[in-house]
Order: sequence, then C-alpha cells, then structure tokens
Amino acid sequence: MISKASPPTHPVITCWITFWVLVCANVRADGPLMLIATGGRQETTHDGTTNPQRFPPHKWILIAPQSTFGATVTWECGPFQHVDLDGYLADVQLEVSVESRGANNAWGVLVPFDRTFVRHGNNQASVVAHSRHRGNAQVELHVTMLENEQGILASGDYEAVVIATITEN
Repeated sequence: MISKASPPTHPVITCWITFWVLVCANVRADGPLMLIATGGRQETTHDGTTNPQRFPPHKWILIAPQSTFGATVTWECGPFQHVDLDGYLADVQLEVSVESRGANNAWGVLVPFDRTFVRHGNNQASVVAHSRHRGNAQVELHVTMLENEQGILASGDYEAVVIATITEN
C-alpha cells in the first residue's frame, strides 16, 4: 500500500470534471438567454502514462432569444486538483467547437483553445463562443488533463470545475 504522503511512480488516478453553470442575463418578456449542459458528471480512469488524458466531448446548447443582439459564452477552468492533498495539481486544457451555428450562421468561436500553465503561474484557462445576433447553437467542450510538466502525481482523485457564463451582447 502506498502512503498518500509519498506519490507513486506509476499513479492510478481517477479523474472527473464537474460542470457548474452560471447564467448571467436579464430576463426579458420573450425569454432569457439560456445555457444548457447536456449529460452529467464525466469521469475517466488515468491510463498510467504521462500522455494527456482527454475526456469525451461535452455538448452544450446555447440560446440567444429573438430580441437580443447576440450573446457571448465563456467557459473557465482552473487546473485539476487532488481532492485530498493540497499542492498536487495537473494542468487543464479546454477546447470549444461549434457543431451547429444556428439561424443566419450566428454562432462562432472567438477563443477556441486555452490551457493552464501551473509551473508558470497561469492557473486559469478560458474559451469563448460568440453570436452576432439571435439564434441557438450546439457546441462541444473538450477537457484534457495535462500532467507531463508536473512529473509525478499522487494517487487519488483529481477534480477540475468548469464554469460557464452567458451574457447578452
């Protein structure tokens, strides 16, 4: 048995991502902006290598109602953190792509890719989708655990929380 105080050389890590949704918008008579995360909590078991651990894509539905001049959605995430041991972090990478652009091809991606760089003090990654006018879209968010720069990780559970925010333009 390996003590949690001394990290193993070949970690067995269970990773998951938890999605929290924060909707920031004024409610209008014809309906609010909406941001819907489909599916639920995502989990994966680490493969025991230093390769990136990529989660399956997570689908989101973005809704900018008829009276708006479009909307902007930002997904933000800090590094993966060990749930029991402080100081054990692994970088996170976010990627967003638009699968369905909605009416008038309204939705696109402003910032398609970002990652944390814990070793260099960058502890926040964010990606952005944007619409020019009303319309709905479906996007995919890809989350990847990057650990090759951290060296050895402690065994146990790691968690990263993605927070999505939608605002009216």
